[in-house]
Amino acid sequence: MRAFLSLAFCLAALPFSATAAYVFGFSGGTPNSLILNGGATTLSTATNLLAQGNNQGWWSPTAPASDSNDNFIAGDASEGGPWNNFFTFSLAEVQGPITSAVLSIGGSYSHSGLPLTYSIFDVLTDPLALNTNNGTSQAIYDDLGSGVLYGSIIISSLNIPTDIALNAAGLSALNEAIQRGAEYFSIGGTISPGTAPIPEPSTVLLLGTALAGLGLIRRRRA
Repeated sequence: MRAFLSLAFCLAALPFSATAAYVFGFSGGTPNSLILNGGATTLSTATNLLAQGNNQGWWSPTAPASDSNDNFIAGDASEGGPWNNFFTFSLAEVQGPITSAVLSIGGSYSHSGLPLTYSIFDVLTDPLALNTNNGTSQAIYDDLGSGVLYGSIIISSLNIPTDIALNAAGLSALNEAIQRGAEYFSIGGTISPGTAPIPEPSTVLLLGTALAGLGLIRRRRA
């Protein structure tokens, strides 16, 4: 029993600090694409909503952004973050219906903490406000990483391009935007662990206590 209690104590005392984890680091300067209907139409973030940069970037509640920086990093690191990213596409010459859509993320970028799940969501923030990404915003950061899920992919290595197919909800939102004559369509992105999360200290303590109890029961039976 002492062995079980010692194990529980040691596990509970282990540090559970978060490890830096991000994708698409150092990614500015390269436009990205939304490929529609199997390649019949390809939209690009290079169709500028603002005078400078591509229609892409990131927002953070703590790290100030600049609308001239179109780096689309997502995640967290010891030197900055957290970040959620976004991509905005012009719908000016798009006609529906859209039966398939793939967000294709290219360029050259770095990563840390793989494997990670990268998920894309609807965006409620106005496209102009989204792309004028100066300063910080908790509200926009939250918007980019929550809401209606458009799709997700596990990133386990540096594969370029990273392609994420929009699910039925994403296609429905895209077609609705086209039908109502929206000028732009935005997609937000965030990361989460690609493997089972590390148990919280309280969970480990409970596990250790349970193991200790089992050891006591077995001892009494013996």
